[in-house]
Amino acid sequence: MKKRRKLNKVVLVSMVYTAVACSLFVLQYTGFFSPIEDSLLDQKFRSFERNVPKDRVSLAMIDQKSLDAFAEEHGIYWPWPREVYGTVHNYLMAKQARLVVYDVLFDQPDFDRNGLSGARSDLYLEQMFGTYQNSVLSAQTVESEDGYKKPDLSRFTYSFALEDSSELYSVHNVPIPRFLQTAHKIGSVAIPTENESIIRRVPMFFNLSEDEALPSLGVAAYLGYQRKQVSIEKNDRSLLLDSLKVPIQPDGKYLINWYKKGGSEDGTFKNYSFYGLFKAGLEFRQTGDPKADSLIELKDKIVFVGANAAGLSDIKSTPMSPIEPFPGVEIHATVTNNLLESDFITTISPLTKNILILIFTAVLLVLIFWTPSKVNISFSAVLMGSIIVAGLLFFSVYRIWFPTAEIFLSSLLMIIVGYTTKYVSEDAQKRAIRSAFDLYLQKELVEQIIEQPELLKLGGDKKELTVLFSDLAGFTSISEDTPPEDLVTFLNEYLSEMTDIVFKNKGTLDKYIGDAIMAFWGAPVPEEDHAYYACKCVLEMEQKLAELQAKWSSEGLPAPHVRYGLNSGPMVVGNMGSKDRFSYTVLGDNVNLGARLEPANKDFGTRILISQSTREQVKDRLLTREVALMKAKGKTKPIRIFELICEKGTDEYKKWESFVELFHGALNHYYNREWDQAEAQFQKALELKDGDMLCRIYLKNTEVFKKNPPGDTWEGSYQQTNK
Repeated sequence: MKKRRKLNKVVLVSMVYTAVACSLFVLQYTGFFSPIEDSLLDQKFRSFERNVPKDRVSLAMIDQKSLDAFAEEHGIYWPWPREVYGTVHNYLMAKQARLVVYDVLFDQPDFDRNGLSGARSDLYLEQMFGTYQNSVLSAQTVESEDGYKKPDLSRFTYSFALEDSSELYSVHNVPIPRFLQTAHKIGSVAIPTENESIIRRVPMFFNLSEDEALPSLGVAAYLGYQRKQVSIEKNDRSLLLDSLKVPIQPDGKYLINWYKKGGSEDGTFKNYSFYGLFKAGLEFRQTGDPKADSLIELKDKIVFVGANAAGLSDIKSTPMSPIEPFPGVEIHATVTNNLLESDFITTISPLTKNILILIFTAVLLVLIFWTPSKVNISFSAVLMGSIIVAGLLFFSVYRIWFPTAEIFLSSLLMIIVGYTTKYVSEDAQKRAIRSAFDLYLQKELVEQIIEQPELLKLGGDKKELTVLFSDLAGFTSISEDTPPEDLVTFLNEYLSEMTDIVFKNKGTLDKYIGDAIMAFWGAPVPEEDHAYYACKCVLEMEQKLAELQAKWSSEGLPAPHVRYGLNSGPMVVGNMGSKDRFSYTVLGDNVNLGARLEPANKDFGTRILISQSTREQVKDRLLTREVALMKAKGKTKPIRIFELICEKGTDEYKKWESFVELFHGALNHYYNREWDQAEAQFQKALELKDGDMLCRIYLKNTEVFKKNPPGDTWEGSYQQTNK
């Protein structure tokens, strides 16, 4: 039978594993994990910003300051004359810049303005391009079924095709012919967006035909920087630029390795205002001295010219700035810098990722079904935490993109399905018992009930039990004067400590009623000494309360005392409530009496009141003091109630034994109407326990009765008026 049960579990686990694995691959195929993984990768980039490895790229930004300065100082408005770019280009060469990359379209001839000839302006910029042979110009590419058939870009294209050769592009906004003749390289400024319009990956090349491709602007800048012909070929998940191996994604795009937030002066790259460079260029044309501005250091650098002014519509969303502006030119510059420094994001292969997922999920499922809950829950938590830590560590230190989200969510799905399956497949009776008792019985007793379910009778059952009610004195005032956050912390600490003591003493927690605790002893597991354990529990509660009061006082919090009421007797115990919602609790007159005893402490100045039935069961082991003959509220028959003081045989017992004997003697005189003797002994008892409120009450009553003796029907009882 055991072998068959074991075989059934193996079959069940195998079925669960297969189902979850198939579900994960379906989710993977449909791209479910991609946006989650991308968002997490974005957060990693933002959390682990870094500086560029080397300072080889700078930006000449067409910013709002430059637009305003040209308009105010020179009466020149956008678009600027080409001579402006020629002046800056000439100055950059004087500063020994190695390459100038224009993220500006020169697709139309310049026009005449303010007495300046557009043709002459184009000629001047053409001369700069031709003289220095180090300009990289921009063109625009768009998807097209026919590709690009014109032959005028053959000098700038490369004879190879990406994997998806069916995705062809045509070229628009090509530089005017005179610039094409003198340009060093041409690159596409197209930056296709992805989900949420955030740019994470960019094409390295754009297929113009089946065997001809135009590089992106960032790649063109890298190729122009090499000053030699670079061979290009595609390898497995990588692109080879001579010996440089560039990792590419399965879709053929390049995953950009970001550095910092862009568009600011303290961003990734050294940032110069275009107008500042123009002014330096004018001064250079007049003086011939490029060193006039020593703060501009451009020797052997690539200078990208582009816009970050909001009105020029070249602002993008990236992982580094999903909301803040990020200039498009800086995206191209980042790609170029990645290539120059071989600074790439390393990704693990899909095969490796899937193997890890299969291993992690298999280990989790085996642990869930074949190890104790303490072990598998702890291991699951450690494994899930390790996935997150590994993902962050690999990225922050090694720039390895470990698919944290997909592996984490796959493992989480297996945990959820595994525990759900295990829960459903467990024995229904054990599950019901755990659900019913785990919250208000100590775990050892719950396990005992599971092993002996005959101890539990669902529904009501009459048993001899002891019930406890406790309440924090003055809690209403405390709750009004204490901030809610502090009140919750205060109450949670108190209830946690008290509940632990209930469980320690074999009690069953019935419920919390605000700050009040209701518990009982003797069910569902029978306990012959239920009254003793209930009283012992309360004494330990008082000891723990003293520690808490000292702690609360030191923290400036209220330190209230607690009132307790205990009663023993027949009670109905069981699962009670509606058919949809019920709880394990006790009912009956004896429960109500226990509830009445707790507030009666206020009338007598006591802390712990127990009934006569409880006292009879503990009198040989615990010291008690008779308090009064009390008629509980709603009752006509009086009962004797007692104050619980301490365990016998302790130092506390030696301290109060003589006091209790003296008090009981005084109380006997009181019941016998011997007022003088009662008064004398109550006074002596008060000397042994200074400030005892109960002695003062009886002394006052004695004084009254001496003057006005009670009638013949007087029995010495006290009528409770509050509850």
